[in-house]
Amino acid sequence: MCWDNLNKIKLTEQGNFSINGDIYIEKEACKYCGNTFLALKYRKQEYCCKSCGKIGKPRDEQIKAKISKTHIERGLSKGENNPMFGKKSSEAHCRNMSKALKGKYAGKKAYWYNKPVSKEIRNKISASKKGKLCGPENSNWKGGISCEPYCFEWTFKAFKEMIKERDGNKCLNPDCRKTTELLVVHHIDYDKKNCGRANLITLCVSCNSRANIDRKWHKAWYSVIIQNRYKEKEYE
Repeated sequence: MCWDNLNKIKLTEQGNFSINGDIYIEKEACKYCGNTFLALKYRKQEYCCKSCGKIGKPRDEQIKAKISKTHIERGLSKGENNPMFGKKSSEAHCRNMSKALKGKYAGKKAYWYNKPVSKEIRNKISASKKGKLCGPENSNWKGGISCEPYCFEWTFKAFKEMIKERDGNKCLNPDCRKTTELLVVHHIDYDKKNCGRANLITLCVSCNSRANIDRKWHKAWYSVIIQNRYKEKEYE
């Protein structure tokens, strides 16, 4: 028992310590931290607290296996040992989770709410991320294709408005989350120079951003939507 955790401690006539009727004696030093501590008179105790005991006492293979098994059963393990490894949550499940957590970690409930961050900390964060969020260091880096020019037709606002009007001025993603009404025209095959009408689809800005993840799947998904919607029409 650490000295900092003691309440209602009394000294007996024999020079021992009494806490809630139990007799404690002073131990010279904790085996891990080296501080003096109190232990029950008739108990062999080498560490002052559970924290020091866990750190100072090496775990044997049996304990490690038991902890690993517990983590696997509770879904706390990483990689292939995790029950959720390789599984994807459905869109409906993601929406339910988002709805359940909405507002719990924002505003006054957020940990950093109204807590000023010093300039020194901001500079450290900035230095640690410098060069990692742009260029080849970014996980979404595609070789600089964002700097490539668009096709000639793309420079005319009327051309994009024509595509939006063709699509009924709405997002054509059936799984749209409907979080915004702002519309854009998306290149289905991600080729900026391919402005054929069969390669363009109207999306909201949210769905357009989501299309940057798993591009192969989104390309096939939006191609089918356009083909089914305009299968009787021919495009250039």
